[in-house]
Amino acid sequence: MGKAADRRLWTGPVGSSWADRVRGQWGASTWVMPTPLARDRLARRLSLASGTIGPSRSESDRVYCWDDLWRSLRADRLDGPLVLSPAGTRAALVEAIDRARREGELTVSASVAGSSGFRRRVARRIAPWMSAGRAPDDLPAPTGAVELELHRIYRRYNEVLARLGAVDAPGLEAYYASLYRLTRELPRSWGRVDRLVLVEPPAEDRPVRLAIDAMRHSIRQLGVVLTFDGDPSRAEVDATAARFRERLLSWGFLEERIEPPEDRPAGLLAIGQALFREGDPGGYRIDRSEGIALRGASTGEGLARLAAVWARRLLDEGEAPEELIILVRSWDEQSRIALDQLRTWGLPVGNGKGRGIASDAAVQALRLAMTIPVEDWDTDLLGRLLRNGRLRPDWNEAAAHPMALAATAAALRETRVFRGRDAIAEAIDRMGGDPSPEAEQSGGKPDYLRRYRQRRSWLAGIAGPVFGRLSALIDAVAQQGPWASQVDRLSRLATGLGLDPNEEPLGLLFAALDDHGLVLDGVGRGGEPWTWAAFVAEVEAILRDLPAPEAPGSGALRMATVDEAAGVVSRHVLLTNLAEGAFPDRSAVGPAAEPDDGSHDEPEPGDDSSTEPDAEPGRAELGVRDLRIGPLRLPFDPAPTAPSRPTPFGREMARFLRVIGSAERSLTLAYPTADEKGVALSDSGFLAEVKALLTPDVDREIVREDRSLDPALRETTPQSPLEHRVRAMARAAIEDPSILSSLARSPEHRSALLASASALLVNERRARAASWRRVRQPLSRYEGVLRDPAIVSRLASDFGPEYAFSASQLESMAFCPFQFFLRYVLRLDPIEERDELEEDRTLGGSRMHAALESLHIALRDDPPGDGISLDEAVADRIELAVRDQLEREAEPPSDVGRALRAIEAERMVRVGKTYADQFRRYAESHGLGLRPAHFEFQFGSGNEGTGPALVIGEGQGQVRLQGMIDRIDVAHHPSGLLFRVIDYKTGSTPSRTKLQKGLALQLPLYAMAVERAFPPEPAPRALDAGYWALRGKGYTPLVTMAEYRDGDLRPGKVWEPGPEKIVGFVLDLVDRLRRGMLPVHPAEPDCDRTCDYRTVCRIHQVRQARKPWPEAPTMSDPDQPGEEDGR
Repeated sequence: MGKAADRRLWTGPVGSSWADRVRGQWGASTWVMPTPLARDRLARRLSLASGTIGPSRSESDRVYCWDDLWRSLRADRLDGPLVLSPAGTRAALVEAIDRARREGELTVSASVAGSSGFRRRVARRIAPWMSAGRAPDDLPAPTGAVELELHRIYRRYNEVLARLGAVDAPGLEAYYASLYRLTRELPRSWGRVDRLVLVEPPAEDRPVRLAIDAMRHSIRQLGVVLTFDGDPSRAEVDATAARFRERLLSWGFLEERIEPPEDRPAGLLAIGQALFREGDPGGYRIDRSEGIALRGASTGEGLARLAAVWARRLLDEGEAPEELIILVRSWDEQSRIALDQLRTWGLPVGNGKGRGIASDAAVQALRLAMTIPVEDWDTDLLGRLLRNGRLRPDWNEAAAHPMALAATAAALRETRVFRGRDAIAEAIDRMGGDPSPEAEQSGGKPDYLRRYRQRRSWLAGIAGPVFGRLSALIDAVAQQGPWASQVDRLSRLATGLGLDPNEEPLGLLFAALDDHGLVLDGVGRGGEPWTWAAFVAEVEAILRDLPAPEAPGSGALRMATVDEAAGVVSRHVLLTNLAEGAFPDRSAVGPAAEPDDGSHDEPEPGDDSSTEPDAEPGRAELGVRDLRIGPLRLPFDPAPTAPSRPTPFGREMARFLRVIGSAERSLTLAYPTADEKGVALSDSGFLAEVKALLTPDVDREIVREDRSLDPALRETTPQSPLEHRVRAMARAAIEDPSILSSLARSPEHRSALLASASALLVNERRARAASWRRVRQPLSRYEGVLRDPAIVSRLASDFGPEYAFSASQLESMAFCPFQFFLRYVLRLDPIEERDELEEDRTLGGSRMHAALESLHIALRDDPPGDGISLDEAVADRIELAVRDQLEREAEPPSDVGRALRAIEAERMVRVGKTYADQFRRYAESHGLGLRPAHFEFQFGSGNEGTGPALVIGEGQGQVRLQGMIDRIDVAHHPSGLLFRVIDYKTGSTPSRTKLQKGLALQLPLYAMAVERAFPPEPAPRALDAGYWALRGKGYTPLVTMAEYRDGDLRPGKVWEPGPEKIVGFVLDLVDRLRRGMLPVHPAEPDCDRTCDYRTVCRIHQVRQARKPWPEAPTMSDPDQPGEEDGR
């Protein structure tokens, strides 16, 4: 045993330079960090400091974490207890919950006891008890019915483990900590350890305390690094550390004070010193800004983009990815969105977790196959199984044709049978029947009917044998039997499908199933029969509960929870998602806070600190329990202070300070300002305390908030003349006409307001008039005129003022209100008629849009060099942009998909080259003086970085619109910011005639939306709006507001129908919708040729009866009569 001088305790506030002090005094050592992430980060730093290249740790320093200690101790012994895998632990917990439920011990939680969420909560609560080795009778008294049932489950869980003679992962720590305390032998793989440094050991974990007690007797030089402020005003924050510190001092550790380094940014020093001080904190304020920043953005994509911008900026400045860390209090949906956004930006981010095995293609194939008999041979499941690229059955039937599996999937779709094995087989047989004699005898070129029947017969000839073989394979395994037999059957099913049950990740699944079976055997339930449906349900539950395998991301910036990053020191830290209830966690505040179980107060078995020969005088007789009442003696502060009892809230404060201390150069706190609907959100409690401590000057310097998505019109400053008018009319609707009266006297607004007033007057007259002409055969409810008050009220509610319409919805309503009724009210999806090998024009267009967006964003952010024009740069980079877009997408799992992808790539490259030529001509004519500036510009969605919704009308007649604009080109002019709205089209483009009929409302509405979304200074002004035909002539304006050439701006011709008529038309459309008027009234005479709903529409009856719709919205002048017929 070493002398007192060989046992060192380094304490100090957050941000102390403990690594430099330890290295300076002791040199190379063996380090034990609190978390694997802290281990990896310290190993990298020590390796760089020693000049070692390659290994993760230097030649002299060795770095471990506590998990490494338990695993290494287990590896040294062959006589240890059986350790359950995660799957085995889950099975034992399921058995414990089932026992408690069968014995009637669960009442409050009985209804949810079988859910995965309940199991996870129980596992999280009992893990500390298992780690502390607590017997069920030693638990603190339950505080309620739920806590009582948790104790009962814990008792049953211990019974199951005892029956198995096994321990779980937390129990493993308790077992080997006790063993190590007896043997006092470190793992053999650690080699000789003379100097051991424990950094921020989790002292509230009993196994850790037991291990440290053994280390102090066996290690020659033992040091502990502990964050401990020592100021009485931080007693609650220091409570846990104070107890552990007092114990170490009683063991003879000599304490040294460590201070933050001199070059630590002043702002980081100030925030670390000022927070969480009770009573009179001595006037601490955050009066320096160096190293700290507060950033606010909308929740979801707003915060995610903020994190991506933060990481990209630092990486561009030359920071190593390993010196950046993004922290969250816990993993949630916002964390997932942020991680996805970072990866979408191409940043080297990792979260230490791999993909769950349930997402693997082979596992998905097996899940589909085993579920098919349970779902009565659902044809959708069958089709998805047959199209899975990992399916490689060694069947003669599948080898008969290269596309046998895909053809079988297509045949299943053609059968129009939803489910049923026998029904599917019969339908395939009918498809394979001989073509009718009439079709065979028709001469000349085969007609469509004959080709259709020939194709169906060909598909059936391939699908019949394949489906028969698949049916036989699945029927052979979908039987009842004990667990082990069911696992064997599932393995045979995988083999029959061409999947390898021993290859990961399928191997991981079958290992988990075997572990589950071992637990069942151990508790005497291995022979119980399982139906195939029950077995499949349990396999799915196991897949949901299994944790994702670890996947450490070497060379990547990390995203982790605060607890996962305990002990980490990083140059730059971003703590994000500081919403209300996030930090401190709700469970640590108020009545919801879990009480401290007092485990830290218990003396360890065999604690012989009182017999320590070199203990400091006066401390030898100090028992552990005395720590709750005895004073703390601070060598650096003679004033004693009574220690506080650790509380959940105190632990949360310590966590937050630990985050501050982990940042060396900068700390950024990110928080949501509004939710997806624009509703303002409150800050987390700790963030509010930070803000309260900021001096006014620092507040102005470091706080930045992006509230651009706040749609609360009454609380924001209008951004355009249109918004001024909308706000004025909205105020007038609530009996405040003063703003409207003021605008009406302004020449800038008078004409627009007069037009709006005229439209409102027309609407009022139409609403009051019973009919403006005689109607012999009015449209009825069978043609979409709905009169039931409940239905009309439901329509007015569902599509009320808060509903955001898209331009395509308005155009669908203008084309035919009944089509809108079927598609958007009843939500009837048309049958997909596209063949598997047919081109998906919608997907192809989306890919081309994305390629053009990435191309122009790159050219905007990194303009071409001198001597290279923009059109030349477009021509040079277009092919690369197209191919990059395709490479970013996941590779199709099937050979057919890959072949179609190759064809699509060449087609897109050709379209891209055409676009380059179009852009050259555009740059010489329409685009002269303008540059592409905004791409996929969204408005009205409520997402971060998007514009506000376009709102027209007032009161209950208000219409809110949203959309996404493909491209906006801009030019700066003394009169303001000029812009052009462009919409890409891979097919045909609408004509001006369509605009007159209301079938091409998109671009004029988009121009209005942009005018409102752009800042009022400089004044935005639309030049024109048009379509860009990617396979045609390129850009063609649809509406022209002004002409701009060589810096000269000239007013354009008055275009029809004009914005006022379009606004009135849209208001009329939506008004009819809210009044239940959605009749069969198409705008085109040949609508039945292309309409997806022609088979359920009464268009022919309406035309034959010449049923008119006198209230049909129109953009014609009010004094001009409309059409006399029903179109």
